[in-house]
Amino acid sequence: MPYLTIVAFLLIIAAIIAVSYVAIRHSKRKDQVSRQLYHQLSATTKLYVFVQEFDIINDTYIDIEVDEENASDTKVTEHSGAQAALIFRMKEHLDPSCENQVMDFLNFSTLAERLGDRNAITMEFLNSEGIWCRCRFIVSQHTSLGKVSRVLWLVEEIDEERKAREALRDISDRAMAASEAKSAFLSNMSHEIRTPINAILGMNEMILRECSQDSPILSYAENIDAAGHTLLALVNDILDFSKIEAGKLEIIPAEYDLSSVLNDLVHMISYRAEEKGLEFSLEVAPEVPKRLWGDDIRLKQIIINLLTNAVKYTKDGSVVFSIDFEKKDEKHVLLTVAVKDTGSGIKKEDMDKLFSKFDRIGEEKNRHIEGTGLGLSITTRLLGMMDSKLEVGSIYGVGSRFYFTLEQEVIDWEPLGNMAEVLVSNTSVVHQYHEQFTAPEAELLVVDDTAMNLVVFKNLLKKTKVRIDTAESGDEALALADKKKYDLVFLDHMMPKKDGIVTLHEMKEQESGMNKETPVICFTANAVSGAWDLYKNEGFDDYLTKPIDFVKLEQMVMKYLPSEKIHRID
Repeated sequence: MPYLTIVAFLLIIAAIIAVSYVAIRHSKRKDQVSRQLYHQLSATTKLYVFVQEFDIINDTYIDIEVDEENASDTKVTEHSGAQAALIFRMKEHLDPSCENQVMDFLNFSTLAERLGDRNAITMEFLNSEGIWCRCRFIVSQHTSLGKVSRVLWLVEEIDEERKAREALRDISDRAMAASEAKSAFLSNMSHEIRTPINAILGMNEMILRECSQDSPILSYAENIDAAGHTLLALVNDILDFSKIEAGKLEIIPAEYDLSSVLNDLVHMISYRAEEKGLEFSLEVAPEVPKRLWGDDIRLKQIIINLLTNAVKYTKDGSVVFSIDFEKKDEKHVLLTVAVKDTGSGIKKEDMDKLFSKFDRIGEEKNRHIEGTGLGLSITTRLLGMMDSKLEVGSIYGVGSRFYFTLEQEVIDWEPLGNMAEVLVSNTSVVHQYHEQFTAPEAELLVVDDTAMNLVVFKNLLKKTKVRIDTAESGDEALALADKKKYDLVFLDHMMPKKDGIVTLHEMKEQESGMNKETPVICFTANAVSGAWDLYKNEGFDDYLTKPIDFVKLEQMVMKYLPSEKIHRID
């Protein structure tokens, strides 16, 4: 019996020792965790002006006071009256101008609703010392039913952050103002430059139409036409670049005939090459499919940029324009377009600035060569929008080769055939024009504050026999529209006193209502990015840019005139 008693006693002693050991280990672990927590709290309280935890269900709160010298001396005390204590404490430190807003933010009764699915909400306020602060509620505990029970309340000073944000906002505002000023400048310059070009090209078109084929004047008129379109191309480069920068330029695919594109390109460039005594040749694989789907307007713009540069920078020798292809699948083809010249070539150190905007290689050497320095930059951006890339190979003093590969959808695999006939003789091509329709019963109103533009407009439509009334101001146009029903109105945008937008709105609101449903085309020299969005939002049905393309003019008139008044001419 004494033996069993001794054993039991020893077992009890062993159990006590084991429990004590576990307790000591747990206590040490707890102390270690506590010290870590104290250090974290210490670091947090150094960042914030106030750190408190609130039990919004029981209306109690915990104050955390940290001894910066010894984090282990952190004091955590619990108090009642959480809502009242928070309001009292904040009122002491608030600027009066922020009091109502902050008091609403502190309201526990609406906190859960304002939090919603978020774990934190913040607001900024000005304290009594004129320092900007940010206060924040952070959810620290939910009930078993998911209701918010405890939140952490933090307040920090953000004066420096606010100053930095305001400085960034100021920079942003100034950048936006500069961008708007640039857009306004481009819009104004577009109008001021394109208006006289419209008069020059328009009146010259009349000479080309009406001059006898054997007259020496015809040659002069063709030179004026070429120079005018060169000037227009320079203006368009600048405007196209502004559209690209604003993200307003779009790729608009449509069915097109590749032989027609090539014909236009050869006609546009062969004359320039002949003037410089260069040999210009076209090398096209005869098996290239003829009918494709893509943006032929932008494709033509890209290629003419490359061809124009090749001719401009080649003093003697040749320019070769080639197109090859590779069948990708049953519906797509990969076109490889290349322009090779025997020009001056490009130095290796100049390759980096080849595609820079407003930058021209060898500016001093090539000062006599016309251009804006935007052509290749626009070309690379357009190709990027078409999922392609411009490549270049060049040897300084020998020549250059620019090329790209472009995927196009095939409408018909009918081959292009032999394109040798595209290379027409370099003799002057007789300017031929024939109207697409006549509409002797149609009534048009054209409004423009420049008398010369009205003369050009009337003469461009002279052979269509359309009846045209003209007005040189918004008020004059309104007087005519109030007395007569028109089938179509062309209305200039930028006019003094009463511009086209104001005139349009007043025309649609006239009591007579004679032209309330009449289609109105904005007739404008403003071709910068966003122009069409502006006109469409203001109520215009369409817009036509100056200088007037007489083919587009006739097509637009045919589109909007009543069909019964149009007599088409084959």
